[in-house]
Amino acid sequence: MATYSNSMKTQGALIEAAGELFADKGIGNVTTREIAAKAGTVQNAITYHFGGIDGLVDAVWSYVLIEWEPGSFARYLQENDRPGASRAEQAALIRGAIHLLFGIMYRPDRPLWISKFVVRSAMTADGREYVAKTVSGNIVPLMTELFTRISGCKDPDEARCWTLRILAAPMVFTANLTEYAKFRRGNAVNRKLYRKLEEVTIREALFAAGLDPEI
Repeated sequence: MATYSNSMKTQGALIEAAGELFADKGIGNVTTREIAAKAGTVQNAITYHFGGIDGLVDAVWSYVLIEWEPGSFARYLQENDRPGASRAEQAALIRGAIHLLFGIMYRPDRPLWISKFVVRSAMTADGREYVAKTVSGNIVPLMTELFTRISGCKDPDEARCWTLRILAAPMVFTANLTEYAKFRRGNAVNRKLYRKLEEVTIREALFAAGLDPEI
């Protein structure tokens, strides 16, 4: 039991260390020696537990996507999006959807490096494949369809722009893109400003969808 417990702790430490370093430098710019040193273990532990660096990268992505919970957005729409909804109910649906998206991008109880990792990885060829499955392949189509139906606008580009404007706000804010070179463990999100950003994003999204932000 003790051996199993220690093994799980080592795996968790390696995933956490690798994730923080990947968020800071990019996946291709981190060595196994750096990861092991940060995790407080030996370099061979990466091969023992994950079969090598590629297995560790996959493990980091699995951890990130479980924590990030992009599938919760589809569940929210399935449970709350009803035919024949009034304008007030449609506005409430969009408010709830954006609130959920802001929660997916950042939660105070979750390591901040996760948001940084996702956004930085999206800038690389390998990372885009993972991000496409979660954001482009999951959230974006649902949001664009929601906009088209509620607004009555048939222009697909306008629908995608509406969606991307919503997603960009929390992603850029939590990833702190201008501070990548100075990424630190204690680099916390300004929660009050984050909530204000959510409020502004909701108002702009409602207005762009042809709904009154005050209803």
